[in-house]
Amino acid sequence: AQRFINSVLGALIFVYAAQMLTKTEMGVYGSANMVYSIATLVASLGLPTAASWFTAYLMVKQRIAEARVIARNIALITFAAASTLSFLLFLFSQDISQWMLGTREHAKTFQILSITALSMVLSSVLAGFLLGLQKFRQLASIYLTAQTVRFALTVFLLTTGFGVASIFWGLSAYNLVIMASALPLAFVTLHIHEGE
Repeated sequence: AQRFINSVLGALIFVYAAQMLTKTEMGVYGSANMVYSIATLVASLGLPTAASWFTAYLMVKQRIAEARVIARNIALITFAAASTLSFLLFLFSQDISQWMLGTREHAKTFQILSITALSMVLSSVLAGFLLGLQKFRQLASIYLTAQTVRFALTVFLLTTGFGVASIFWGLSAYNLVIMASALPLAFVTLHIHEGE
């Protein structure tokens, strides 16, 4: 049921955005979304899968200390990769806008995209940890809450005239809700802290 509701909310966001955005703005969205997809695919480095698989494997084998070390290492690599990606997207936002759209006018969209990409990479790895820890019910609730926040924020921003940025701010909020919910749960479950 949670997946169905998430899918419906996602579809409603797209339908509403298509009605509120001009054809030019939809073109900007399409270009920005392509950059976002490629950048996050590259920056993820397969780490969400690694987070899920290694965590599950080590927890089942009762190798808790090893699971903590692996989780810490994956988290550090993820943060480094996501931060680098975000910095580069922000730094080259004008150039990306010029190259993709023939104008620097939409550079701010690509700057917002840098925040969205950062939050997406981090949230996907944290969700991977929860999958590995078999926190399926909690993760489903987190996804539903995040999608509801995304829907409400995106519709509000579109209605108030924020244009294409609305979609990426909404997606950033979605990822931030996942991060804020998953991090403490994974942290407490793995007991990751100095001195252990």
